[in-house]
Amino acid sequence: MRTAWKKIRYRLEWLALKSATKFLSLLSRKAYYRLALLLGSLGAMLDRRGRRVALSNLRVAFGDEISSERRAQIVRESYQHFARTMLDLIRTGFFKANETILFWHTGGQPALFAEQYADEFK
Repeated sequence: MRTAWKKIRYRLEWLALKSATKFLSLLSRKAYYRLALLLGSLGAMLDRRGRRVALSNLRVAFGDEISSERRAQIVRESYQHFARTMLDLIRTGFFKANETILFWHTGGQPALFAEQYADEFK
């Protein structure tokens, strides 16, 4: 059951990426920027584990120098920046059709990401 779901999930992710590529090219830069802010804010709210880790790291790094509200703002802005970067990579065609991109999904653990350009791996 789990393997069948993963196949469906990966195909849905691929379809979402292909659709996003088409959709993003239709947006104005202003709309595109606002979409990235929205997606980043949603990511910061929905990724509970990642948000907890980020807040904890900021608490360890800065202690009481910055308020809890400011730490939450930094985390949200980090997610927004990440969303802008990913949307920029998709929109600009960074992922080319003739490249092989490998993702090793590891069930929530850090993942290996590799790209193949002709005979060379990066």
